[in-house]
Amino acid sequence: MENRIIVVGELHIDLFYRADVYSSLAKILSQNLFQNQQSYISEEEIESKILHIVNSTNKKIQGNSYLKRGGNGNNSSEILAHLGANVDLLSVVGENSQWMLQELQELGIGTSNIYIKSSPTPISTIIEDPSITKILLASNCKKEMNFTDIQFPTHKFYPYNIVFITPFAPKFAPIYLAVPKHDKILAVTIETQKIHNLAQLELLNDHPCDILFMNLQDIATILQDCSFSQTQTDISMNSQQVIRNDLQISHFAKIRVYTFGKKGVWICVSNKQPVHIPIISIKVRNRTGAGDTFAAAFLVEFNSRISSKEELNHLDLDTLIKNVIACAKFARIVAALKVKTGKSPTRSEIDLFIQNNSTVIN
Repeated sequence: MENRIIVVGELHIDLFYRADVYSSLAKILSQNLFQNQQSYISEEEIESKILHIVNSTNKKIQGNSYLKRGGNGNNSSEILAHLGANVDLLSVVGENSQWMLQELQELGIGTSNIYIKSSPTPISTIIEDPSITKILLASNCKKEMNFTDIQFPTHKFYPYNIVFITPFAPKFAPIYLAVPKHDKILAVTIETQKIHNLAQLELLNDHPCDILFMNLQDIATILQDCSFSQTQTDISMNSQQVIRNDLQISHFAKIRVYTFGKKGVWICVSNKQPVHIPIISIKVRNRTGAGDTFAAAFLVEFNSRISSKEELNHLDLDTLIKNVIACAKFARIVAALKVKTGKSPTRSEIDLFIQNNSTVIN
């Protein structure tokens, strides 16, 4: 059986507009408000003035637009495919989505587990301004893209070594609970956009996963850790934050991976102390997708090292930790290339980067 990975996540349409609407508006507002600042006597008058200025700008906003595939499930499966993984996507889409399935197939991503409903495919509108990016989400349409009336029998997981749910959300609960926990390596990403508090994580309590990816800021938000400091620069203090919050998360997964932007990554395995792995210092072009890229690259390396759930269960702790650290170090390379170039790197690009930066990486 080949070590395939199945990604469980959203697939939808992204409608991009590239325009300078926010930059232009900010300039007009600052000029008008500065010139008339002496006349304001109340908050209501300021609000009225701002609304007047906004209303007086062009009604039709000019910009270049294009459609593309979007969604965490789509993004992660594409990154995995770029890295040479045998990957399928499990998702639910609506009408007029065949073009997305065709593009996925051309990338080598399996689409036989993508279910099409007779509802509109969700469209997220993304306005890319030189200064600000705003995303308009079609939450009402996304609610229709669920698995409540879809049967996904356990035997359909047979070809897969890793089941990756990204990010975990209540609507994916039927799929999560259907994964044979004794036979498959189960990986999950947790984000505050889908999970808002600790109570919503309790589903993982009776059905723990093997690998859990979380941002350190997100875990602090979910746990309502008022003492958490995002501006803390002392790595040892960051590690203390990891230890404190991991105590409440550790029973949800055997391996916990906590990312924290430029401050690096912390690896927690079973009850061992966290291991900090610094990032690779690199010139940043675009940070978008760095987290998705890191998790996908980690799983690709993990899949190449640990061939089954049975092997994972029988590895001694020290060997497992060494493997997990190696996976994280590989993932930080791939994530660094992603933020440097703004696109998902291929295997050849990664190998070349490793060859040319061996002293920095080690």
